[in-house]
Amino acid sequence: MTDIDDILAKLNPKTAALFRKASEVENRILPTPSLGINLAVGGVGHGRISTLWGNRSSGKSLFCLGLARKAQEQGMSVSWVDAEKNFDPVWARRNGVDPKKMILTRATGMADIADASVDLVKTGVDLHIVDSMSVLLPQSFFVDGEMKSFSDTGQIGTFSKNYGSMVNMVNNVNENTAVVFISQVRNKINTYGAAKSLMGGEAADFINSLIIKFWSNPNPKEDINGDVRNGDLVLKKPVGRPVTWTIDKARGPGMHMTNEYDMYFAGEHVGIDLVGEILDLGVDHGVVRKGGAWYYFGDDKYQGRPAAVNALRGSSELQDRLYYEIMQTVAA
Repeated sequence: MTDIDDILAKLNPKTAALFRKASEVENRILPTPSLGINLAVGGVGHGRISTLWGNRSSGKSLFCLGLARKAQEQGMSVSWVDAEKNFDPVWARRNGVDPKKMILTRATGMADIADASVDLVKTGVDLHIVDSMSVLLPQSFFVDGEMKSFSDTGQIGTFSKNYGSMVNMVNNVNENTAVVFISQVRNKINTYGAAKSLMGGEAADFINSLIIKFWSNPNPKEDINGDVRNGDLVLKKPVGRPVTWTIDKARGPGMHMTNEYDMYFAGEHVGIDLVGEILDLGVDHGVVRKGGAWYYFGDDKYQGRPAAVNALRGSSELQDRLYYEIMQTVAA
């Protein structure tokens, strides 16, 4: 048998520059704002492309703000393609993001975004988010840089073809950037009727290292109601809703894992509710004892999940301890 070092030494310099020992590959992972997703897949990978998709009001952009916050907390750079033109610096700050440390574009042409994404990835930006790829306009909408009339834009399949080219170009130059695309839901017609899928055709399924589906019921009956203060007046209003996530694709552990977290869009706490996840995952992993409607933290007990979440929210020390115990249980 030939030693690996001997093989590398015998290669001509051009070929040798393309190869290295597999043990030298470093997988950098950016944790997400969801503890459950982090336990399933670790997070989104640097040097990889990930896609988040789901129905309306399932908090995909909110989830990405949580990703941006996580990146900035580690001193990382963030770029954001605001193709939907919905980015709000005030809302971003409420979610812990510093807009002054983020670069942003509102360009919507797919060719422009493809070239810009390649350039940003080459510069080494740490996190690149496209919100969302579903509103990017393919090349068939433009001629000589100008938008065509509507009647001239009806070329079939150009979006998927352009998207496939874009992600392949980005993937080709990407070494260290966590690239995250947001996609909306489309009906995919097949032999057995319509099925929900993300946009982009087969290229979207193939090139992504990680695909996460988010689903929520936009029915007001499913909303989480809480106290919202208006001066001295306290009103009961919808402040959040439960969101179900599923790992549609993972090149590694976590495939098809699913769970739920609470997403808050109003009230005192906004974003993905880590405290609620710590409680629920603590029960799942035997760290928190639950009997009927009662939750037990040592000698203390609370009736009902809302009371237990509020108690946990009031003790950062207890949160840290349960978080650590959950991680230790998973690692065992």
